[in-house]
Amino acid sequence: MSVARPGVSRPRIVSGVRWKYVLIPLTITWALAFVGQISISLVIANPQFLRETGLVGHAPLLGLLSSVFLVSYGVSAYFWGMAVDRWGPRRTMLLAIALLALTEFGFASSHNVVELFVSRTFLGVAEGFSWPVSLAITARWFPLRERAVSNGIWLDGCNVGTIACFPPMVAMMVTMGWAAPFWALGAATIVILMPIYLWLFRDSPEVDSRVGEKERELIASDQFIGKDESDLAFRLNQVFLGAPFWLLTVIGICGGFETFGLTTWIPSYLVQARHVAFAHAGWFSSLPFFWALILMPLLSYLETHYGRVVLWNLGVSLLMAFCLWMGLVVPSALASALLLGAAFGMGVTFSVSANTVLHTLAPSKHMGKVGGLLQGVSQLMSFFGPFGMGLLIGLAGSKFIGGFLLALVVALLSAACSVALIVTLRSKSHEIAKHFAI
Repeated sequence: MSVARPGVSRPRIVSGVRWKYVLIPLTITWALAFVGQISISLVIANPQFLRETGLVGHAPLLGLLSSVFLVSYGVSAYFWGMAVDRWGPRRTMLLAIALLALTEFGFASSHNVVELFVSRTFLGVAEGFSWPVSLAITARWFPLRERAVSNGIWLDGCNVGTIACFPPMVAMMVTMGWAAPFWALGAATIVILMPIYLWLFRDSPEVDSRVGEKERELIASDQFIGKDESDLAFRLNQVFLGAPFWLLTVIGICGGFETFGLTTWIPSYLVQARHVAFAHAGWFSSLPFFWALILMPLLSYLETHYGRVVLWNLGVSLLMAFCLWMGLVVPSALASALLLGAAFGMGVTFSVSANTVLHTLAPSKHMGKVGGLLQGVSQLMSFFGPFGMGLLIGLAGSKFIGGFLLALVVALLSAACSVALIVTLRSKSHEIAKHFAI
C-alpha cells in the first residue's frame, strides 16, 4: 500500500486505472514514436528531398537510410530493458522522450547525407526503449488474461498516429519544405509526452494510490508464476536457450521486416510505379495503417477469447503472402494500395502474437530484459527489410516486384516458424504456453 506524503491529500480511488492512466499514455507514446520511425518513407518519396540530397535513383542508399536506425534500435533495446528493470518505466520513459525530441530536431537540421545517417542512427538509440519498456509496463499493470488485448491496443497507437499525421506531414512538406514536419514532431513529443509521464503515469499498482484494492488484487492474482521461479537464473536461462524463445524471435524478425520494409517502400511504389501524385501520397500511404488499425485489435480480441495465438499467426501469415501477390498484379492503383495495405496490417500483427506468447514463457518482473532481447534481435535483423527490398529494387532498375516478392517470402517464413512453434510447445515442459498458444 502506498502512503500519502505529509501535506498532500490522498488521490481519490479511480476505477480502471490501468486502462485510463497506463494504456492511454502508452498508446499515445507509440503513436508519436512510431511516426518518427517511419516518416522516412514520406521523405524518400519527396522529389524536393531527393534533389537536394542527390539521392535520385539511389534506391539501395535510400533503403539503407531507412534501415540504419534499426541497427542502433536493436542493439540498444536490450540495454533499455535493463534500464527499465532497474530504474522503473517512468524514469526510463522521461529519458527516452528527451532523446526522441533531440533526434527529431537533429534530422530536421541535417544538410547532407552523412548528417542524415548520423541522426537516423541516434534515432534508433532513442527508439530502442519502445518494446522493452512497453512490455515491462504491460507485465506490471495487466493480468495475464488481458495482455493480448493491451498489447494490441498500445501497438495500435502506431496506426492511429500514422493515419492522423501522414496527410498533414505531406501538406507541410509541400508548403514548407521536407524538414518542417520533423521540427513539429520533436516539439509535439516534448509538449505532449513529458507532462503525461511527469504527472499522470506511475510505475506499478503498488505505488499508485489511485488504484483500489479490487483492481490491485485482480492484477496480482493473474501473473505468470514459473515452476522454477525460486531459481531465477535457471528460469531465465530456460527462456533464453529454449527453442520457443528463438522461434518467437524469428517471428518478431518477420514482423519487423514487414513493418519497416513495407512502410519504407509502399509510398515510393505508389508514386513511381502506380503514378500517384505526391500530394496525394499521404492519404494513399495511410491506407496500410487503416487496415492495421482494424486487424490488430481484432486479432488481439480473438487471441484473448479463443487462445490459439500461434495458429492465428499461421493463418494470418499465409493470407498476407496472398495479399502481397495480388497487390502487385491488380491493375488499379487504389486496389493495389488496399491489398498492400492489408498485407502490411497483417504483417505488423506478427509482433503482437510473439509478445503475447512471450508473456507465458518468462517471469513478469524481468519482462524488460526478456522482451528487450527478443525485440532487440528482431529489430536488428529488421535492418534487412528496407535495405534488402531497396537493394532488389535497385538491382532491377527501379522495378519494385523483386522487393515485394522478398516481403512475400518473409511472410511464408513466419508461417513456417508458426508450424515449428506449435510442434515445440506440445511438450509437457511448456504447459502454460501450450494452453494459451495452440
